[in-house]
Amino acid sequence: MNHKKTILLVEDEQETLQAMLKALIKRRPELYKPLIAIDGYEALDFMINKEIDLVVLDLHMSNFNGLELCQHVAKDEDLRKIPILISSGFADDSMQEQLRMLGVEHFLRKPYKIEDLISKIDELMMCPA
Repeated sequence: MNHKKTILLVEDEQETLQAMLKALIKRRPELYKPLIAIDGYEALDFMINKEIDLVVLDLHMSNFNGLELCQHVAKDEDLRKIPILISSGFADDSMQEQLRMLGVEHFLRKPYKIEDLISKIDELMMCPA
């Protein structure tokens, strides 16, 4: 039996989070198991203590934001292996460059269609659509 990929959704905007969650559960229930974190601290805890296959990360959050999380992850050899997809309306070119230097290569600029998110996740997890 093929095990489901665990997708960590890091988003503090309730509406966006609900849409992402609903889409993953509805469209890919056999492929993905979503987990939710509302800030970078919670996300880091999950990344350290659970087997995470992909992080979908909003940059703009209170507390420990997306950039701070990426900076922390970049310093940890094990955590660096987990792919991160930045899902943000705030990732301008200089921010993207900063994130690339931290090893983050995948970006989805808000607003986007939920289908775009699902297909990007499928692509990163190498799952057939």
